[in-house]
Amino acid sequence: MTFETSRRTFLQGTGALATTALIVGLTPGGALAKAETTGQHFTPFVKIAADGQVTAIIKHFEMGQGTTTGLTTLIAEELGIDLDDMAYEFAPSDNKLYANLAFGSQGTGGSTAIANSFMQYRQAGAAAREMILAAAATAWKVDAKQLKLDKGRVSDGKKSAPLSDFVAAAVKLEVPEKPPLKEAKDFKWIGNPDTYRLDSSSKINGTAQFAMDIHLDGQMVAVIKRSPRFGGQIVSFDDKEAVKVPGFIRAANLPTKAGVVIFAEHTWAAFQAREALEAEWDFSKAENRGSEEIKKSLLKAVNSKPEFNATPGADIKDTEQRLAEAAQVIERDFYFPYLSHSPMEPLTCTIEPRGDGVVLHDGCQFPAGAHPTLAAVLKLPMEKIQIRTLYAGGSFGRRATPVSDYHAEAAFAFALTDRKKPVKLVWSREDDLMGGYYRPAFAHKVRVGLDKQGNIVAWDHRIAGKSIFKGTRLESALVKDGVDKTSVEGVDDTHYDIPGLYVGLTDHKTQVPVVWWRSVGHSHTAFVMETMIDM
Repeated sequence: MTFETSRRTFLQGTGALATTALIVGLTPGGALAKAETTGQHFTPFVKIAADGQVTAIIKHFEMGQGTTTGLTTLIAEELGIDLDDMAYEFAPSDNKLYANLAFGSQGTGGSTAIANSFMQYRQAGAAAREMILAAAATAWKVDAKQLKLDKGRVSDGKKSAPLSDFVAAAVKLEVPEKPPLKEAKDFKWIGNPDTYRLDSSSKINGTAQFAMDIHLDGQMVAVIKRSPRFGGQIVSFDDKEAVKVPGFIRAANLPTKAGVVIFAEHTWAAFQAREALEAEWDFSKAENRGSEEIKKSLLKAVNSKPEFNATPGADIKDTEQRLAEAAQVIERDFYFPYLSHSPMEPLTCTIEPRGDGVVLHDGCQFPAGAHPTLAAVLKLPMEKIQIRTLYAGGSFGRRATPVSDYHAEAAFAFALTDRKKPVKLVWSREDDLMGGYYRPAFAHKVRVGLDKQGNIVAWDHRIAGKSIFKGTRLESALVKDGVDKTSVEGVDDTHYDIPGLYVGLTDHKTQVPVVWWRSVGHSHTAFVMETMIDM
């Protein structure tokens, strides 16, 4: 299996497609298509080389959730190839061609990889199968319906040949618009409990390459000394002790004033130099409250009038009247602290100069965010930037912030150099815990009114926490009438049939950076809802 690919090298590598490879996928409009010798842009999902090697092009990154196996299985199933004989490559960054159909942009998240790609990959595999069979039918002068493709071989019951014999002829054929798909009863790999993960062996024997494994010739390692308080800005730094660390190269302020970049020859030197470097900070606009003060602020918010009504059509006065008339009221406050994602592999990525552009080596969860971020910071056109996606050691949402934070850090660090050497940004575990993005802290206050028979007659639910999406480019899609959907999901759209339900929301203002965490709002709302139902 190989992992380095880009759309440009992908197309160049196919050469004269009429004699080397069959590449089938979907066009941006959703129609099946194959690559032409002119190198036109298309969405390739399956590639068959002249020697018969079948490669699945994986548009979703792999962080341990199994996309490489899942998507490859879909192609193997429809094409008639054993999983042992399949290979896969991560797709290059191309927001138009590899968009997640659930988001409209290239990225992985929300348990959408298989859901949005299931038919895409099956159709691509089925189309390639039909083209191979059509080419074989012509060569053998038989009806294609008499042929089948199984385990990489075409047969008519009397004779058989490897599919590689028909690749050159297949690329000249039109791609079927609606290739027939297998019926579920005929599945060999999909849904088979004995189907194994394709990435297990390489991860066990150490050959799988993660972003942290990247070590390029002449690279510099960059780490960042961040403000000890969120929102603080660097005033000055003193590196007289840092220069004594063997391997230290230099230090420089980030253009954003969010910290100091320390460059070194290797990671240990970078960490040691950062520890030795002294910095002076401006905390005038920083979050200067401690955990207990933030907790008190959130609990105060849910015990006050809500800022927004998250249940349009509901009247808080009606709910309060119902509570006043209830035979019994059960009332509880809840508090959920900030939570770190703490993926097994801390954040890291490498920017490598290549020609008049750059290559980003990263376990990239959202190329749709990382790509334009690098373009903006480095002032490069999009086509001058390639993204080489590698394995990622977990994420839980951390590698996909709306602002592509660590990609921006790496780009700023690279821009501070002469751009002639690769720069590898490395986060330590301490950086991840103290300087990263968090699941927001949230408070809930719930009052449930019961009648004499114990039936619910009113439910007043107040929530307070920082919005994940306000102030980001995704605000227009996920914030309506001031309500961030992810702050209240699981309550305002509860599956329980609750009469007199009112949900109020108050946004918490803080410099602490927040982002989605596995299950997003449900990570706190589910606990509150189920606990209150139990009570």
